[in-house]
Amino acid sequence: IRFVRGVSRAGLPMTFFNTPVNAQDYIQLGDVYNLEGFYSMNRLTSYCIEEKGCRVFAFIGFAEGSRVVQARFLGFLGACDQHNIRPDEGMLFTRPSNHTYFSYSMVEEVIRRMTFMPDAIVCENDDIAKYTALALLQKDPELARRMVITGFDNTIEEDFFKKDILTVDVK
Repeated sequence: IRFVRGVSRAGLPMTFFNTPVNAQDYIQLGDVYNLEGFYSMNRLTSYCIEEKGCRVFAFIGFAEGSRVVQARFLGFLGACDQHNIRPDEGMLFTRPSNHTYFSYSMVEEVIRRMTFMPDAIVCENDDIAKYTALALLQKDPELARRMVITGFDNTIEEDFFKKDILTVDVK
């Protein structure tokens, strides 16, 4: 925010395409747009429910830090609500231990801490989805094969992950 305040002194109009969840300082300095996330994640989660038969979910993503990820999380929750599914609070991993992002080792820890395995794990982006797929593969290859994993942003390498992870193609 210190940098943003410095730029604002020039008096130029400012537009933000993502901000921290508690973004009052940003809102006072410019316009905040959230262009992607809610509807795409809602649709992806609905697809998992309607087409893949998923009823038990986990979510991994820093929804408490970023408005963009928060919108994806709310889209996920909205789809669950529309289908009368109430996700287990203990399976909603929305705050990484470093308060910045989920690293591979943190995703491994999340998978280890799960008290039961869900039908699907919805991830904030494709990187976390890849980490999830690898952690599940190490834990139990059969589990990794049958689990539905979703990402977001379509940055998955074709050769290794494309068949295993559902993602959103952001234009």
